[in-house]
Amino acid sequence: MEAILENLDRFVETLAVSQSENVKDWDHLTVQRAFQWCTYFQHIYQRFQTHVLVRTALEDRLCVINKELNTSMENYRFVSFEDLGVCEAILYAFLMQNPALSKALYEFLLSELKDGSKPMTNCISHIIRQKAASQVLLSIPSILPNSSFDPLLKTQGQSLMKYLGIRTKNMNHEQQLSTLNEVLSQIPGVCAFRVVATVLALDDNTSNITKLLVHWLVDDVGLFESFCNCLSCEVLAKLASRYSQLEAAYLSFLTKWGQSMEYDIVQGCWTNSTAEHSWEKLQAHFNCLLKGPQTLREATESTLKNLRAQDGNFDVCGISLWTDLLLAIKKS
Repeated sequence: MEAILENLDRFVETLAVSQSENVKDWDHLTVQRAFQWCTYFQHIYQRFQTHVLVRTALEDRLCVINKELNTSMENYRFVSFEDLGVCEAILYAFLMQNPALSKALYEFLLSELKDGSKPMTNCISHIIRQKAASQVLLSIPSILPNSSFDPLLKTQGQSLMKYLGIRTKNMNHEQQLSTLNEVLSQIPGVCAFRVVATVLALDDNTSNITKLLVHWLVDDVGLFESFCNCLSCEVLAKLASRYSQLEAAYLSFLTKWGQSMEYDIVQGCWTNSTAEHSWEKLQAHFNCLLKGPQTLREATESTLKNLRAQDGNFDVCGISLWTDLLLAIKKS
């Protein structure tokens, strides 16, 4: 087993190099050896894909290798256990997309692809389609309006769900979260948040991928704050009404926001050091929550009343932000 794991290290490094400028130094012999590694690991995949102990050992080793290479290589593409089953096609795709590949090797690979009898041809076509889809996903910020339920976002959300379902199949919970984080980290933040929000708003909230997405959001406070700052209060209220974990995290986010504000005696208002966390926006967030379903309204009202009580239950303006917020909401 140790020999297989050592070979896995060398093979994943070979795949990484195939995406780098160092591929300019490859010759026909190097390419042939790389594809021999592919044949070997496709056999390993077929033999051990249902063998729990061996598969787990390989997945754990891949996790370590991926993290190491990701820190030393820019735009590194993580390798999963499932990738081993089609690694020959993946290597072809990496090489064909690498501008550093020599003309002679490019023409050689192109001639191989033109051979319809090659078993990897259909698989490569599938990978190319996935590549094209991922590029569309990455381009979302430049072509979409702010609406989180744009038809294109719905399509990309469905594609993301399907892809994550394939990538996380037969993994344990921690491995699934690691893979999900790996995939989403390759998408620009605002884009990723909008796609995730669309999935959570429109998908069956009992699916495994949906549960993973919720866990991914609430498990990291900083990540969740960025998520909230990127989306409208209407969308956030909708998500809070569907998921109790998001409701709690969202109310906690708003509580922290309110506690960071100070009363400006001269101007007679509550202020914050950042314009995006203004009094008006905080009030808008709570107003949206109070327009939601009864359970969400009750949770929001309870949170506001508890916060006011913690401040001393003052009824005078300018002493407790929560008193002032409740009065402003009542007037509106």
